[in-house]
Amino acid sequence: MANKAYEDIVIVLGDPKHEHRRNLRTALLAEGFRKLHDYGGQEAVREFVDRTPPDLIVVDMNMPDGDTCKLVRDIRRNELGINPFVPIIAVTWDANMDNVREAVDAGIDDLLVAPISVGGLLGRVKVLIQNRKPFVVTSLYIGPDRRKEPREHTHDAPSSRCRTRSARRRWVEPSISTN
Repeated sequence: MANKAYEDIVIVLGDPKHEHRRNLRTALLAEGFRKLHDYGGQEAVREFVDRTPPDLIVVDMNMPDGDTCKLVRDIRRNELGINPFVPIIAVTWDANMDNVREAVDAGIDDLLVAPISVGGLLGRVKVLIQNRKPFVVTSLYIGPDRRKEPREHTHDAPSSRCRTRSARRRWVEPSISTN
């Protein structure tokens, strides 16, 4: 049964294979997600993220027209879109240590090894909703804390629904109506 709480969550799916996007879309729709945007190329993902702040990005590491790690770094450095804290799940078919390290160092929230099950993806989405890692911002890295044990003096990332930016690029949490 579809979860009504998921209806307004904006999800971007980036995968070069149409059948993968179709399968994920079908499963996410069955769970209650309604605002799904799927793209076969990274340039289209970039254009969407720049126009519309997503609540979640699921992107393949091997998009044909760009470097997915650069996409993630651009988002995290606030060079693309308006929310550097958006949860990002990357999918890879090649889980060698160098690829994993590069993806994690770019600032992804999670890395799934393909082929992925819909249940596995939904499980990771639920973990991000309920128990997201604190964010770390340093001169060399912006993203979820990569340590297993949290560091002292870390803070939770602002809500991924943070959508407004002042002229000084400070993040402001929008007011939430209870109507």
